Amino acid sequence: MTTKSHGELTARIARGLKHEGYEVYHDHGGAEGDAGHIASYFGPKERASLLSFIDIAVVEHSSNRAVALIEIEETEDRPKTLLGDAFCVLMGDGVKYDDTHLLVGAWTTLIVVGVNRFLHAARAKYILDQLEKARAGMSTGNAAVGQVVIAGTPTHDKLPEHVQLLMTHAIKRSGLRS
Repeated sequence: MTTKSHGELTARIARGLKHEGYEVYHDHGGAEGDAGHIASYFGPKERASLLSFIDIAVVEHSSNRAVALIEIEETEDRPKTLLGDAFCVLMGDGVKYDDTHLLVGAWTTLIVVGVNRFLHAARAKYILDQLEKARAGMSTGNAAVGQVVIAGTPTHDKLPEHVQLLMTHAIKRSGLRS
């Protein structure tokens, strides 16, 4: 499966994610009701303090607590890209969806998933181990996420199912709702 434009697959995956009591916001898809800018930022919430846009946020409806922040790399799981995705979120002091501040904490799972027909499990584990060591020394608000997941899937066709599974695990791990 090939994607026609950047973000099209991510938007389709986001639209397919469902779980009672949670909103799924995404940063692709144009003028859809659940599409907007999900941003990791530091300092005052202005353009100059933006670190990155996040692809998907799964948010508890009643509290604005983000249980999953999801970055999808539609092309490949290159270490530089995976680390950049993770650190740009972790270095932030907060996350917002358009003008709404999302709460990030121990209940939040940061998920970074890439596509590669050759799954590099040892490399993903190494990246995650080193990232966790670096995160331990960070004092930013977003570094308080409870768990970071670096994952891969061999094909674009398996990506929607894999992201759904990772989101379901994040919701269960959060302890907020079942």
